[in-house]
Amino acid sequence: LGSLSAILGNLLRQRCFKELGPLFTFEVTIQPDHKLITTGPYAYVRHPSYLGIYMTLLGPSVMAVARGSWIRECWLSLGWWWTYVPTLGQLVMFALLAFWTVKVLFALRSTNRRMVVEDQELHGVFGEVWEEYERRVPWKLVPWVY
Repeated sequence: LGSLSAILGNLLRQRCFKELGPLFTFEVTIQPDHKLITTGPYAYVRHPSYLGIYMTLLGPSVMAVARGSWIRECWLSLGWWWTYVPTLGQLVMFALLAFWTVKVLFALRSTNRRMVVEDQELHGVFGEVWEEYERRVPWKLVPWVY
């Protein structure tokens, strides 16, 4: 499930990059010839690229704690792990898991903030066209989930 999520998330992002073409940037910008893209994945949700980010980050997170993973078998299976003296490998794994968790939470938080900024910018530039698109496609990330 985690692998599938990561692969599909990556494919979704690539499709979004193709759909946006030169309008895709890593910074929120409005270009002089900017137009509102409402085709492809943007016909179903307003921020499909960010859904792809979520899927790409959460997929490996699921894989990391899945049955058979090193983390689950060598560390989480210890139960009350703090009653044991951890090995160097367990300490390294804990540090990596903590780093990954902070990274994913930061990325999700940043993406959520960016969605709000993008919606405000696009509404400011496109006005009624944006409002009509927002009525037609009310879902930010997942269809039928507001």
